[in-house]
Amino acid sequence: MQEENSAVIIDSDFLSSFLKIGKLALIKDFFKVEKLYIPVAVFSEISRTKLVKHVLDVKYLQIETIEEKSIENFDRDFDNLGNGEKECIALCKKFKKSMFLTSDKKAIIKDLKIKDYYEFSDDMRKRLL
Repeated sequence: MQEENSAVIIDSDFLSSFLKIGKLALIKDFFKVEKLYIPVAVFSEISRTKLVKHVLDVKYLQIETIEEKSIENFDRDFDNLGNGEKECIALCKKFKKSMFLTSDKKAIIKDLKIKDYYEFSDDMRKRLL
Protein backbone atom coordinates (compact mmCIF):
# COMPACT_ATOMS: atom_id res chain seq x y z
CA MET A 1 0.00 0.00 0.00
CA GLN A 2 3.00 2.28 0.19
CA GLU A 3 2.29 5.08 -2.26
CA GLU A 4 1.72 8.79 -2.09
CA ASN A 5 -1.63 9.84 -0.59
CA SER A 6 -2.28 6.43 0.97
CA ALA A 7 -3.26 6.05 4.60
CA VAL A 8 -4.22 3.56 7.25
CA ILE A 9 -6.86 5.02 9.56
CA ILE A 10 -7.59 3.29 12.84
CA ASP A 11 -10.69 3.41 15.02
CA SER A 12 -10.41 3.43 18.81
CA ASP A 13 -11.52 -0.19 19.34
CA PHE A 14 -8.94 -1.50 16.88
CA LEU A 15 -6.26 0.89 18.15
CA SER A 16 -6.79 0.00 21.79
CA SER A 17 -6.52 -3.73 21.05
CA PHE A 18 -3.06 -3.30 19.53
CA LEU A 19 -1.94 -0.80 22.17
CA LYS A 20 -2.89 -3.23 24.96
CA ILE A 21 -0.57 -5.90 23.57
CA GLY A 22 2.16 -3.43 22.55
CA LYS A 23 2.02 -4.44 18.88
CA LEU A 24 0.81 -1.32 17.03
CA ALA A 25 3.90 -1.48 14.80
CA LEU A 26 2.53 -4.70 13.29
CA ILE A 27 -0.16 -2.66 11.51
CA LYS A 28 2.37 -0.18 10.13
CA ASP A 29 4.66 -2.99 9.00
CA PHE A 30 1.87 -5.11 7.51
CA PHE A 31 0.57 -2.27 5.33
CA LYS A 32 4.09 -0.95 4.65
CA VAL A 33 3.25 2.65 5.57
CA GLU A 34 5.28 5.27 7.39
CA LYS A 35 2.38 6.62 9.46
CA LEU A 36 -0.91 5.50 10.97
CA TYR A 37 -3.70 8.04 11.33
CA ILE A 38 -6.41 8.66 13.88
CA PRO A 39 -8.90 11.53 14.04
CA VAL A 40 -9.26 13.73 17.13
CA ALA A 41 -12.47 11.89 18.15
CA VAL A 42 -10.53 8.61 18.39
CA PHE A 43 -7.78 10.30 20.40
CA SER A 44 -10.46 11.75 22.68
CA GLU A 45 -11.91 8.28 23.29
CA ILE A 46 -8.47 6.80 24.01
CA SER A 47 -7.52 9.75 26.24
CA ARG A 48 -10.15 8.60 28.75
CA THR A 49 -8.13 5.43 29.33
CA LYS A 50 -4.67 4.53 30.59
CA LEU A 51 -3.67 3.86 26.97
CA VAL A 52 -3.29 7.58 26.24
CA LYS A 53 0.35 7.55 27.37
CA HIS A 54 1.10 4.88 24.75
CA VAL A 55 -0.58 6.93 22.00
CA LEU A 56 1.55 9.95 22.87
CA ASP A 57 4.73 7.84 22.73
CA VAL A 58 4.12 6.46 19.22
CA LYS A 59 5.95 8.74 16.78
CA TYR A 60 4.35 7.24 13.65
CA LEU A 61 0.78 7.77 14.88
CA GLN A 62 -0.60 11.04 13.55
CA ILE A 63 -3.68 12.73 14.99
CA GLU A 64 -5.74 14.57 12.35
CA THR A 65 -8.40 17.22 12.83
CA ILE A 66 -11.64 16.75 10.91
CA GLU A 67 -13.72 19.76 9.92
CA GLU A 68 -17.26 19.66 11.27
CA LYS A 69 -18.73 20.20 7.79
CA SER A 70 -17.13 16.98 6.55
CA ILE A 71 -19.26 14.89 8.94
CA GLU A 72 -22.45 16.94 9.12
CA ASN A 73 -24.39 14.54 6.86
CA PHE A 74 -23.07 11.50 8.72
CA ASP A 75 -25.67 11.88 11.47
CA ARG A 76 -28.33 11.10 8.90
CA ASP A 77 -26.43 8.50 6.88
CA PHE A 78 -24.49 6.70 9.60
CA ASP A 79 -26.57 7.05 12.75
CA ASN A 80 -25.35 3.69 14.11
CA LEU A 81 -21.75 4.87 14.24
CA GLY A 82 -20.03 6.82 16.99
CA ASN A 83 -18.06 10.03 16.48
CA GLY A 84 -14.79 8.11 16.20
CA GLU A 85 -16.06 5.97 13.33
CA LYS A 86 -17.63 8.97 11.59
CA GLU A 87 -14.42 10.97 11.79
CA CYS A 88 -12.43 7.95 10.55
CA ILE A 89 -14.66 7.73 7.47
CA ALA A 90 -14.25 11.47 6.86
CA LEU A 91 -10.49 11.08 7.24
CA CYS A 92 -10.51 8.28 4.66
CA LYS A 93 -11.94 10.74 2.15
CA LYS A 94 -8.90 13.02 2.56
CA PHE A 95 -6.57 10.43 1.02
CA LYS A 96 -6.42 9.02 -2.50
CA LYS A 97 -6.13 5.50 -1.08
CA SER A 98 -7.09 4.61 2.45
CA MET A 99 -7.82 1.64 4.67
CA PHE A 100 -10.19 1.98 7.64
CA LEU A 101 -9.50 -0.50 10.43
CA THR A 102 -12.32 -1.11 12.92
CA SER A 103 -13.74 -4.03 14.81
CA ASP A 104 -17.23 -2.57 15.33
CA LYS A 105 -18.86 -5.20 13.15
CA LYS A 106 -22.43 -4.77 14.35
CA ALA A 107 -22.63 -1.05 13.51
CA ILE A 108 -21.00 -1.51 10.11
CA ILE A 109 -23.28 -4.42 9.14
CA LYS A 110 -26.39 -2.52 10.22
CA ASP A 111 -25.33 0.62 8.33
CA LEU A 112 -24.67 -1.37 5.15
CA LYS A 113 -28.22 -2.66 5.30
CA ILE A 114 -29.79 0.75 5.96
CA LYS A 115 -27.67 2.94 3.67
CA ASP A 116 -26.75 0.59 0.81
CA TYR A 117 -29.60 -1.95 1.06
CA TYR A 118 -26.99 -4.66 1.45
CA GLU A 119 -27.84 -7.59 3.66
CA PHE A 120 -25.68 -10.55 4.63
CA SER A 121 -27.05 -14.07 4.60
CA ASP A 122 -27.78 -15.60 8.01
CA ASP A 123 -24.76 -17.86 7.66
CA MET A 124 -22.43 -14.98 6.72
CA ARG A 125 -23.79 -12.74 9.52
CA LYS A 126 -23.06 -15.50 12.07
CA ARG A 127 -19.51 -15.83 10.79
CA LEU A 128 -18.93 -12.06 10.84
CA LEU A 129 -20.36 -11.52 14.29
